[in-house]
Amino acid sequence: MLDSQKKVNSLLICSLTLGGPHPLNQRWVKNVQSGYSIGRGKRGSGTAGIFQRKSDGSIYGLTAGNLFSNNAIGRSVQQPSLKDFNTYHRKLFDLRYQIQDRIKKLTDDLTREINKADLAALSDLIDPITPLAGADENETCKNIKVGEITMRELSVVNYNNRQCVSEFAIFRVNEERRAVDRGWIPPNAPVGGELGKVNWHSMTDKFSELEFDQKVRKNGRTTGTTYGIVGGL
Repeated sequence: MLDSQKKVNSLLICSLTLGGPHPLNQRWVKNVQSGYSIGRGKRGSGTAGIFQRKSDGSIYGLTAGNLFSNNAIGRSVQQPSLKDFNTYHRKLFDLRYQIQDRIKKLTDDLTREINKADLAALSDLIDPITPLAGADENETCKNIKVGEITMRELSVVNYNNRQCVSEFAIFRVNEERRAVDRGWIPPNAPVGGELGKVNWHSMTDKFSELEFDQKVRKNGRTTGTTYGIVGGL
């Protein structure tokens, strides 16, 4: 089977897993990406924000500070969160059993071959994560570690003469899980109203001071990609 077809089947299988769709950004990926699920040990799920490469080649990620405690420096960060990994792992194995059972009952050769192809594509998803599921939660957390916290802030600050809350955490990404620039294609971009007038393709590399009426997008573990206008600071 062509690699491109395998990828298509993998995408279909991932979105149609038994027990309901599994969000693509809550799955395990070898190279962490913005908008994907990350976690704090056995507790809590959050979202990986932007990544920055330093002059020495090391990569750091930004996330919400409220996901981690005051003594978070040096603590491990998982990708995805333990909760999301366990759900993803279970759904894939449930689906494999479902397809295997279906193949046993099918009598039509063409339909059997289609299901066998789906089973083969499913293996492309299962094989990389099978060794990551440990004997207990501690071992699994160690296996899906993506980095560790280097800085965390949750405090009241003065921003442009306003009293605001500064709330973030920064983590260094392990070399073997380093983020890769895959570009960005706006999914379900707005087609009407003020947001529909924006060329979202041209905004992927822009950073600026926060101000009223800015058009913004957010990639979140739970919400996916959302679009909006800054109405308050």
